[in-house]
Amino acid sequence: MKNIRYICALNTSINNIDMSDQILIVDDLQDNLQIISNILHPKGYRISVASSGKKALKRVLIQAPDLILLDIFMPEMDGFEVCKRLKENPETTNIPVIFLTALSETENILKGFEYGAVDYITKPFNSLELISRIKTHLEIKRSRDTIAEQSTKLLKQNEELIELNKTKNKFFSIIAHDLKSPFNNIIGFSSLLLRNKNNYSESKRNQFTKLIANSAQNAFTLLENLLEWSRAQTGHIEFFPSSFNIATISNEIVDLYANEAQRKHITLQSEINKEQTIFGDSNMIRSILRNLISNALKFTNSSGTVSIQYFENEEYAGFSVQDSGIGMNSQEIEKIQQSNQIYSTQGTDSEKGTGLGLMLCHEFVAQHQGTLELKSKESEGSTFSVYLPKK
Repeated sequence: MKNIRYICALNTSINNIDMSDQILIVDDLQDNLQIISNILHPKGYRISVASSGKKALKRVLIQAPDLILLDIFMPEMDGFEVCKRLKENPETTNIPVIFLTALSETENILKGFEYGAVDYITKPFNSLELISRIKTHLEIKRSRDTIAEQSTKLLKQNEELIELNKTKNKFFSIIAHDLKSPFNNIIGFSSLLLRNKNNYSESKRNQFTKLIANSAQNAFTLLENLLEWSRAQTGHIEFFPSSFNIATISNEIVDLYANEAQRKHITLQSEINKEQTIFGDSNMIRSILRNLISNALKFTNSSGTVSIQYFENEEYAGFSVQDSGIGMNSQEIEKIQQSNQIYSTQGTDSEKGTGLGLMLCHEFVAQHQGTLELKSKESEGSTFSVYLPKK
């Protein structure tokens, strides 16, 4: 009954101390457990006990202590074996272990250090020595934990800086190369018109005007993607989903690309009616649809078709952009489906791109917890379908 009263009193003390360090005492002798707890408890330490090595190994997996006082000589499993197993387990390897021994022979002390102990204390216990050694090793552990935590934070920050640097380099590369090209066309052809407008026929002037308009549209599309992409990378795009009519946005995008479709003699049409709605962020959906239609026009030959359709089932509602263009082979499909990779090829009229559009589509669809599906076959066209959860 004495042992039962002791353990109950110990548990009551533990409940009264929430923030102090926890020490696990492992000893097969009840008297030793009582003596050590009587020394440590008044100092505010939370105490837990184990009367055997096996019980100690089970207890540390339930709740890891801040330090372990471990008796060397115990039946069934001695302290050396317990320490060895603690150090072999990644979950417990960093818990400092102080050996308790009635012997002070050099051989046992050295063996304890070889198994991973940080210190040893001989019996009978000197209370000042016991408290001093425990305090020292707890401070060392806290310092080590702080260093490890700071190291983890620094590694994470370094990885983030590397990614931000890659993003910055890609951003400036696109500005320097891809954004420069349409502006060169605008400046070049507009200068020719200004200097030689009376020398050119009307058809020639119309041709130059269309080239300027097309270059301006490409520059505007690229600039929009760059701005959206940069905001997405820095987490500055807010997400405001709501139920809205997809036909309104669909018709708006069709009107936006009407000139481009006409220039390439492509039939561009929306087959979505006013009753069909989806749940999502309207700005993100507008960007997705704009990029999918832009790509469809880019890879569709003259006299081809591009259509926008609506679909729904019990769980999803969404839209698809289907074209009768050049299609893709399996290798190209695989590259496009890698949402973290930028992949770009020239269009049917040598249009250039950055690959940012599809990357934005992947990111914005993921924001909706939806799915972007691609079906394509060479020379037969492609269909991009966006599945968005109804709730």
